[in-house]
Parts: sequence; structure tokens; C-alpha cells
Amino acid sequence: MVIYGKEPSGLSKEKKYPWFFDQPSNGAIYNADGSLRRQIKSPWKDGYIFSFAQSSMKYPNLPSVILDHEDNPHDSSFYDLYAVDINTGVLLKTGQQIRR
Repeated sequence: MVIYGKEPSGLSKEKKYPWFFDQPSNGAIYNADGSLRRQIKSPWKDGYIFSFAQSSMKYPNLPSVILDHEDNPHDSSFYDLYAVDINTGVLLKTGQQIRR
């Protein structure tokens, strides 16, 4: 699983599919052979996948990510934690939050 920033890192100048994904759906899951398995799709047009996180209590066997999105108040002191279904790329609500 890879989370892309706003720009490619210094190790890569690639800015297109399947080696770079723009925000808000800026995550991808790759197979061991390097082929793209799934893009992680964010349901928010103004949000983005912020970081990897510890597994959630609700989905302990799935990887988790921290999201910052339009429904999360900007004055909030928490980010939302989502589990990633590695077979579909869908983000699953965990009901957990991470302090900013």
C-alpha cells in the first residue's frame, strides 16, 4: 500500500497512473510483482489520505489510514481513522479518531 503526497518524491518524477495518484484518492495497493491491484478511493472531493495508522479495533486485520476531509471540521482536534479493504480499495468507517 502506498500513500502519495501532493507531488512525487525526489525518487520519482512520474505523475500519472499507475505510479502516482492525486488527492483526494491518493492511495494505491500494489501486488508483489509491482502491478496495480486497486486505487484507494476517497469519497470526499476535498479530502485526502493523510497517513498510515495502527489497525483499528473494528477491523484489526485490515490496514488503516488517517483521513482529512471536508466533513471533518477544520477546528477539530482529531482526524478520522478508516480501514482499507485491500480487495476493493474501499475505505471503511471505523468510528475511531486520532488526535491531531
